[in-house]
Order: sequence, then structure tokens, then C-alpha cells
Amino acid sequence: MSFFDNILWNKIFKKDSLVDSSSSYTKEESQTKKFIIGKDETLYNGVAFFHELIKDNLDNLVIVCIGTDKWIFDSLAPFVGSILESRGFDFPIYGTIESPIHAINLEDSLTKIKNNHPDGFFIAIDACYGHEESQFEIHLRDYPVHPGAGTNKHLPDVGNVSIVGIIAVSDDDIKLHEIRLRDVICVANKIVDILMNSVESYKSIYLHKDDMLSFMNHSDRDCLK
Repeated sequence: MSFFDNILWNKIFKKDSLVDSSSSYTKEESQTKKFIIGKDETLYNGVAFFHELIKDNLDNLVIVCIGTDKWIFDSLAPFVGSILESRGFDFPIYGTIESPIHAINLEDSLTKIKNNHPDGFFIAIDACYGHEESQFEIHLRDYPVHPGAGTNKHLPDVGNVSIVGIIAVSDDDIKLHEIRLRDVICVANKIVDILMNSVESYKSIYLHKDDMLSFMNHSDRDCLK
């Protein structure tokens, strides 16, 4: 059993029931896999978990980031897309600050993306609502996102697997305007770190194992203070 298999064997998989209680998203299947990274937790075990979700599809990965920079609380995924591009992530990326994918253009965008990548394995990135105690958590999941579920919009599911950041804890206008762009960008950088290490470190391109362990435990991303 490998080093990373040992991590997973030690019960880092967390089972969902019918409802993801910390977000607006629901799941019809009775058993799913999810790993939660709290805002003060290191990313290392999350990287191992997410690698297990994508390791059989590394040649077909496509990143789909959903959101808009018109609202700070919904700009998480576009920032992830733009940061991935700036860091030279070597996979197709859709949805950035410059070219966002949102409720208005989602269906057309998905049609084009699937036509471009008929064999794609899609990783969906999105922000979502949650409870106050779960704000700024990152949820790694083996099922799609359901865009607009928190606002009763009926939009198509996105992704074979997904990463969601819990940014908003209320749809109250005052509370939404209290969300800081700094915090959104911090969560976006953490998601980028997870994605890049889930792919590259296991191929010994981005970081070697010992370097990654040090990287995942450093405090540079501990910015949610």
C-alpha cells in the first residue's frame, strides 16, 4: 500500500447521505464521497483525497469554473480559473474573471465545452451558501455541482467531481456585502493549490512528496484571519 493509500485507508473518506447539510446542494444517490477542509486546516489530506477521485482520468481533465465577478461572493470560481491560467496549469480551463461562466450563459457554455471535449472528465468549481460555522470551508466531492440550487434556479448539473467553497452564509444583502474580496481570493488560492498538487505532485513534476508535505503545512495560505 502506497503512502497516499495509507492516508486514504485511515478514514479520510466522509460519507454523505441525501443532503449536503453544509451547502445548498443535494445528492440523489444514497452514498457519496466528500472531504471537508476547514478554514484553519492544512490541505495535505485533501490533496490525497482529490487525487484518488481524478487519478484514472488525468489525461482528460477539464476545469469548469462557475460564477461571476459582478458579485464578490460569487467570484470564487472565476478567480480560481484566472489563477490557474496565470500559474500555467496544463489542462483546459473554462470560466475566468475575463470570461466567466454564469447562469445566463451556462447552458450554451456547457454545450460548447462538451463538444470540445467529448471524452472530458470535468472538475466543476463553484461557490455556495452554507451555515455560519462552515464559512470558508472547502468541500471536495465525487459528484457534480448544482448551480443555482441555493437561489431556486433550475440549471444543469456540472462536473464529474466538484470543489465548492462556502463563501456566503446568508442571502441577506447586508451580510453579502460584508464578504471581503481578500477572503474570496484566499479560498481561491487554496483551491488552486489543491488542484495543482492533486495532479502534478503525484507525477513528480510540480513538487516531490517531501516538498509537498512541507508546502501543504506552511502558513502562507493561512489568510482567513
